[in-house]
Amino acid sequence: VKLIQQIHQRRMDLILAEDDPVPNNEKSVQWMISQLRQKEEEFLQLFLGKTVTQTFECSFVYTPFAGKNQPAEIFRFSPLRGISAKNDPSALPVYITLESTNTITTLRDYQSLFTSFTAPAILYRVPEVAGVSVIWNNRILIRSRLPIYQIGALVPWMPVE
Repeated sequence: VKLIQQIHQRRMDLILAEDDPVPNNEKSVQWMISQLRQKEEEFLQLFLGKTVTQTFECSFVYTPFAGKNQPAEIFRFSPLRGISAKNDPSALPVYITLESTNTITTLRDYQSLFTSFTAPAILYRVPEVAGVSVIWNNRILIRSRLPIYQIGALVPWMPVE
């Protein structure tokens, strides 16, 4: 603490020109003041602590199931620790929800006509457009409409001979 006070006093003396002769060059004085301020801040951090922030980019894979519209937990997030383990009590779950828009109901009707395929066919899944939301702490972080193949309709494509 005494060292911090001495640095602060030296800076004030330099500003008020009460101590040693001050250089005539204004840039030199500004540089000396900034160096003293930086030293003072470094010593203050020893008492106050230091906050370090890091940014990470993570990818998560979620495979939806047809007919299941409940929110699914994709990971847990803690404001202090970031992405956390499932057993971290300070972390809150981050959920993903899918809401089908039923844009392919006509294809589903077509799909029901084909209970068994007798001719050779290639099966193709037409994606369903769904509203996708990511929710944390009862706040919607992102909401988007995306094509989701897993909940789409399976239709045959029969090549012409």
